[in-house]
Order: sequence, then structure tokens, then C-alpha cells
Amino acid sequence: PLAVHLADKMLKEVHVPSHTQAVRKSVLDTILLLEEDWHDELTMLGPHLGDGIAAAIEEERDPRNLLASFKVVRKVMADFPAACVSREALTALFD
Repeated sequence: PLAVHLADKMLKEVHVPSHTQAVRKSVLDTILLLEEDWHDELTMLGPHLGDGIAAAIEEERDPRNLLASFKVVRKVMADFPAACVSREALTALFD
């Protein structure tokens, strides 16, 4: 599915922390949109979903983006199977 391909490429190929605040916010908003509207499709990513999210919010400091990051992480932790978040991703998210 297109949503899976889009999410996969965005989470693997885009080094989110190296972009401006506005771009980082857009990526986080897009991830949240995908989590909400294409939940079943994103589940197909398995642990790559959690790893990609952890990499996208790595060292985020902007308060606006931190709020968006918390929403993204809360959604993946509450609504997705445990297999979608590896132990390494959990460590990165909560370290």
C-alpha cells in the first residue's frame, strides 16, 4: 500500500533531526496522520515503525516539536502491537 511505502521511505530515508523546525514538525504531523488514518497498514512495518519514530525525534528540543513527538509516541505505544516497537526503540524513546 502507498501509505506503507510513504511511511517506510520517510522513516528510513529522511534524517529528520538535520532539518529546520518547520520541516521536523511537518514530518511529525505526517507520522501522526499516518498512525491515525492508516493504522492497519503501518502495523505491517513491524519494528521499523518504532525505530523510525525514535530516529525522527532524536535529540528534539523545540517545544512545539516535543509536543508533537509526545503525541506520536503515545499513539504508537497505545495503539500498535508491541512488535512494532523494538527494545532498542523503547530505550531510545525513553532514555
